[in-house]
Amino acid sequence: GKSPWFEMFGTAMTYHAFPRRHWQRDAVFFMFGDSARSHWYGPDPHLRLFASATRDGRGQWLADEMNRAGVALDSAAYLNLVWHDPTVKPRAPRDLPTMRHFDDMEIVIMRSGWDGDESVMALKCGPGSGHHAALRDNHTACGGHMYPNAGGILLFAHGDLLISEPGYARKMSAYHNLALINGRGQISEGGAWYEDLEFRKGHPVPFILRAVPGARRDYVVADVTNAYPPAADLKRYLRHIIFIKPDAWIIVDEFETGKPGQFDILFHSRAPYTTPDRATATTSGPKGALTATGLGPGDFSIQAEQQVASGADTGHPDHTLNLLRIRSSAATRRHHCITLLQAYPAGKKPPFVAQWSATPAGGRLALKRAGKSVALKLNLKRKDLDTPIV
Repeated sequence: GKSPWFEMFGTAMTYHAFPRRHWQRDAVFFMFGDSARSHWYGPDPHLRLFASATRDGRGQWLADEMNRAGVALDSAAYLNLVWHDPTVKPRAPRDLPTMRHFDDMEIVIMRSGWDGDESVMALKCGPGSGHHAALRDNHTACGGHMYPNAGGILLFAHGDLLISEPGYARKMSAYHNLALINGRGQISEGGAWYEDLEFRKGHPVPFILRAVPGARRDYVVADVTNAYPPAADLKRYLRHIIFIKPDAWIIVDEFETGKPGQFDILFHSRAPYTTPDRATATTSGPKGALTATGLGPGDFSIQAEQQVASGADTGHPDHTLNLLRIRSSAATRRHHCITLLQAYPAGKKPPFVAQWSATPAGGRLALKRAGKSVALKLNLKRKDLDTPIV
């Protein structure tokens, strides 16, 4: 009853859940590891047990809502008979901040609201089992089910999971929504199980550098540099995410290598991408759609691919992923890739028209739509790379 982890369980699970109007039996939660998008047991009995022990109304509310939506599993339902404490009153999340940084696992959840139909982006950039476990355990506390996917994102908006994880596959960075440096993924990739031996031996870990919430926009910076092996020759990699609420995200990937290198930015979706022009790609689900626009400032190519995710030695079959690849055209030591993501109802058009213009310090990004205009100055040439880019 006095464990911070158990006290936070219901709140953390609430943040990690998809918007509640769109829960399905097999799709309730964001998952960055081996992922079925739902729990195998409950999780309503566990939420009730922890709610009882810690007097946590958040967990009680989530269990109630999962029962009401019919998405809780029956495999452990009998435990509700002994673990449900009706004296703990459910507490809806509407008073919670819409952004939360879980600083042990280094996961940031950015929501546009709590109305059950909101947009949600999740970002992960930390040690697979979290800082606490990494400092204390000499084994992989998560049993090898994590991935080398620091800096990876997931996105649910307008009723659909629009940027998705690979499901069960070999532990390859290329199956996730992150960057490849000179074609290389991150430390510990390639196995059927995730073994973060280098990090457990003391290699520095990736981390969230900045997480600043705001009423109209959130700003998050992930320092992904330490996630890559020495062979990548990477000196610096910062991923900036600017969430323009309710449904636009600007991603600035900022690289520096010892020798000129090339960079691939990857985005996966559940439906194939189409590329109507050289800078734009679109994917659509039954309810929601996503447009990704490459804005430069350097030259790049954009292509839609069908990528085979290997399940060799995992007990799961190979399967095909829908991939959007944004690749730098020329090898450079310093490179910026700016990508605008916009979510909107399927069958509609993206809400914003984007215009990028270069300035001595970097550039100005203007987003315009009917009745609204957003202008951002991006300082790409600042000397202190720890200062905000926007």
